[in-house]
Amino acid sequence: MLTGGYREDDEPPLFAAGSESVSLSQSILYMEMPFEFKYRMFGDSKFNTNVVGGFSFLYLNKNEIRAKTNTSSRSIGKAGNLLTTSTSLNIGLDVEYHLSKRSVLNSAVMFKKHYNTYKDYNNEYSPYNVGMHVGIGYKF
Repeated sequence: MLTGGYREDDEPPLFAAGSESVSLSQSILYMEMPFEFKYRMFGDSKFNTNVVGGFSFLYLNKNEIRAKTNTSSRSIGKAGNLLTTSTSLNIGLDVEYHLSKRSVLNSAVMFKKHYNTYKDYNNEYSPYNVGMHVGIGYKF
């Protein structure tokens, strides 16, 4: 049975006509498996600077488009032009400071160029990202 333009067993409309504005947001999340190599440019026993290069395999984990109002949010679909898997070429600069024989403080700036991201697209545009990674490492 139809009530107010939708069936009773369907979800109610996100908003009543003319009552609120709606914004759309897209969430895309990838799981990355990097394969990278480091080459030490210079350093001593405490401080090292390395060039990092490699590639990554990426797997699409989340692909969602949501409609949001002031009072509610609902998933309304997904982008149909994203491939499930893609690759990236990675290059960066890595700085290490050895706190002890087994622990190291690490900071890296990485540039990642993504390939084969979209379906049915001539790939004239490939996305890229620049990231700053900071961490502490421990050798067993």
